[in-house]
Amino acid sequence: RGSEGTSVFQASDGVYVAEFPVDVTSCVYVATLGRATTDGGTDEGAGFITVVRSSGFADGVFVQTFGMRNHLRNRPFHLLVAC
Repeated sequence: RGSEGTSVFQASDGVYVAEFPVDVTSCVYVATLGRATTDGGTDEGAGFITVVRSSGFADGVFVQTFGMRNHLRNRPFHLLVAC
């Protein structure tokens, strides 16, 4: 869903960068694993997620998703950035 001007790209397995049309360095970031759609969508495999400010980019955050054995895995997620 997202806000206008927001984009996410997958850098590698389990590694994503979300970019916003504004500086998000003073914002709060919250991420949870979860289905990407409401119609059944992608499998919600168990795992872990981390989110931090993207180093060197004032308008981005860095997201990593992991499987249960702490290996990077592609997992659907929700991301909230509140400024």
